[in-house]
Amino acid sequence: MTQNISSWDTHFPTHLYENQRLHIAGTGLIIIVLLFLYGYAWPMQMLWLTSLTVAQIVFFSIFYFTLQRSSYPPERRFWVSERMAWLQAGVDIVMINLFIHYTGGHISPLVLLYFIQMGAVSFFFSHRVYLFFNGLAMLLYSGLMQAYIQGWLRPQTLPAFQASDVL
Repeated sequence: MTQNISSWDTHFPTHLYENQRLHIAGTGLIIIVLLFLYGYAWPMQMLWLTSLTVAQIVFFSIFYFTLQRSSYPPERRFWVSERMAWLQAGVDIVMINLFIHYTGGHISPLVLLYFIQMGAVSFFFSHRVYLFFNGLAMLLYSGLMQAYIQGWLRPQTLPAFQASDVL
């Protein structure tokens, strides 16, 4: 049984490929800020998190690029790209949670990244999927804060830098 798909469905992989450019730009900005603040002596946790983020972006970019040029019928391409986009949205939320933990926990300004992520999710997915990912983000953040309250985790902070080091 084949389904009729709309023009939005056929262009969905292309939109995801464009979304990867935004991911690359955001990660590049994080790298530039860290290079500006720390030079080449990055804190180890930021080195690992940034490397993991770059690896995730490269993986999904290659996947979407390959899928866009595949010989799959449009229905199959849409189905596969939608499932991978769900996976990417979930991984992004987990990565945001890790960045929040390693940049101060409850005092981290990176909590605002949840708003950007939820905006992207609301653009690409239905209301049900948006509510699912919003619930996942709230669950992970609440779990992180509860772990701090219970004493299971302590918020990690980046080493301080001197203003004279920057100038």
